[in-house]
Amino acid sequence: MMQKWKCRGFAAASCLLLALWAAMMWQGAGAVQELEEQEQSLHQMQEEYAALERLQEEHPDVEKYQLEVEMEKKRVAALLPDEMQTGVFLQELKAASDRTGMVLCELVPEEAQEENGLSAMPVRVNLQGDYFSLVRFLRALQNGSRFMQVVAMDVASKGDFLDCRLQFKIFSEKL
Repeated sequence: MMQKWKCRGFAAASCLLLALWAAMMWQGAGAVQELEEQEQSLHQMQEEYAALERLQEEHPDVEKYQLEVEMEKKRVAALLPDEMQTGVFLQELKAASDRTGMVLCELVPEEAQEENGLSAMPVRVNLQGDYFSLVRFLRALQNGSRFMQVVAMDVASKGDFLDCRLQFKIFSEKL
């Protein structure tokens, strides 16, 4: 009978040790997962800190940076004005052609229409000039003060010059 009690005691002790071992493993797995989450959080915080340091290195003078941001906001707002301001755009187009060496032969603004919640006005332009003047003209428009879209472009050679027919769309918030 003593032998039975010894076996049962041994079995009970083994079960208890097994239960303790399982509990430790379960706690250890939870601790490992928590440690991984903390490492991930630490890595994310380090990345954010590095981004802030880079921003501070790029813009050591905060007031100057804020001024640059405000100027950029104004520039972007001017790309899509509230009103069409057709005359201003046509003057800019003429000035760009003069600056780049293109000869403006025809300039025809058409009636504005609504397009995707914005007002869009097509403008047809006929120009003459050499290849490099045309490239400078297109770059001047790309870097201009107004958001515009080139809808169509037809370029043909006429002797030493290129005859260019362009159609643009300029946009505004309202008609």
